Amino acid sequence: MLGALKPLLLVTLVILACTTTLAFGGGEDSGSAGAKLTVSLDDDTFEDETQAATGGTTGDWLVFLYAPWCGHCKNTEPVIDDLALALKDNRYVTVAKVNAEINEVTASRFGLDAFPKIVFVKSGKYYDFKGERDVDTLLDFVNKSYLKAVPRTVPPVPTFLEKLQQDVLKAVEWLQRDFETLWQYKKFPLFVVLCGGFTGGFVVAMLVMPVPVAKPAAAAATAARGKSKKDE
Repeated sequence: MLGALKPLLLVTLVILACTTTLAFGGGEDSGSAGAKLTVSLDDDTFEDETQAATGGTTGDWLVFLYAPWCGHCKNTEPVIDDLALALKDNRYVTVAKVNAEINEVTASRFGLDAFPKIVFVKSGKYYDFKGERDVDTLLDFVNKSYLKAVPRTVPPVPTFLEKLQQDVLKAVEWLQRDFETLWQYKKFPLFVVLCGGFTGGFVVAMLVMPVPVAKPAAAAATAARGKSKKDE
């Protein structure tokens, strides 16, 4: 009797397993669905995709600037994904993400000073979001409350020389900050290093500097001319 019921029990268990999977794990959650609706941009693609500086025809953009290590960014990213899902039928607004840690050019264009930063880009202007980072507040910001923020002109993409200048300034700032830290906490080692560098440079300069040597023949000729003039 029990052997005859085994196939029936097996079929029942399979049906229950499939039903449970569909009910609890088979569907795609809103976060992952929203993540697929966001656009990941970098320094090379940002302006082409958004036309942020020109105010072109690609529509409006809600841009999420983040760093992978930032805890606040990790907490905000699911909200951004849910926002993209809420805006999926809005063909005028696109939600984008930019890893601002490695895309410094885009970050500097929007004056990034803390993580995360959310800006709304519209018609060549951008508006800083300062409210609570939840879907309803962000939706309201995109729809109308961005008008309460200060509009700022989106800077154009910097040229090669401008990028080089920015890199040099950052390097100088880093060296200055590092030097000030060393001078504050390690004056004596820094003094020894500076003195050693100066002394070493002086020694090398003395070694490689050419020393003028008078040629014997020229010296003898000069002495002979002097003697003949004296005899006359």
